[in-house]
Amino acid sequence: MTKKRILATAIVVAVLCALFYFQVRHWRSFDWAKFRHASHVHPLQIASAVGLIYITYILRALRWKVFLEPVRHTRTSRLIAPTFIGFTGLALLGRPGEFIRPYLIARKEQVSVSSQIGVWTVERIFDIGAFAVLMAIDVFFQSAIRGNPYLDKFRLAAIILCVLVAFMALCAIMIRKRGHQVAAFLHRVTSVISANLAYHVDQKVRAFGEGLNTIASGKSFLKLVAISLLMWFLIALAYRQVAHSYPPESAAGQEEGP
Repeated sequence: MTKKRILATAIVVAVLCALFYFQVRHWRSFDWAKFRHASHVHPLQIASAVGLIYITYILRALRWKVFLEPVRHTRTSRLIAPTFIGFTGLALLGRPGEFIRPYLIARKEQVSVSSQIGVWTVERIFDIGAFAVLMAIDVFFQSAIRGNPYLDKFRLAAIILCVLVAFMALCAIMIRKRGHQVAAFLHRVTSVISANLAYHVDQKVRAFGEGLNTIASGKSFLKLVAISLLMWFLIALAYRQVAHSYPPESAAGQEEGP
């Protein structure tokens, strides 16, 4: 192992340790009094919620497999472990843990990390898009919530999300089509600082642009839309199961009373 590799590994380990430390400090401020209310939950509903979330992890692995089709043919089963590890890292480290999954998949499938960051970016677009569609259907067409005093705000939020998805998709398409021009521009800017830095920035941007090439055909696009909608519907069901696992407040109060 070269000195450069040892130094890079040491820096990564130090950053991970620091992130874990700050996360533990955050856990210390957790309101355990509220957590004790979980003693009243219905275990079967909690178990079903956990099961639904596990199914969504498998769907995420399947979706990433579809994203990889233009550059690499793989199996869903190969992507399940990196998906579980990635979300474990997300739970332990917070948002910085988001990049564990693209890194592991890049190493396992022997593609560049930058390209998988591109895949992750497109995945976020599909996630926000699926959530926005389900939210819009609920707030605009669900009669059961028409009496909600916050309905207008929910509808405005749904519209804003849809506009955000369209903007993100447009940016991704522009980078995909003009990635070489963006890379050349950044190369010129960073070459003033360092020729080596300019080269690496150029290569990373080009790889990122290639990573945005994630939809092989119209059929693949329909698959990605269907998987994303199903996945977020299951996530919504999981949240519903957790919410309904708690007994009514009056019942909980009677159990805690003298």
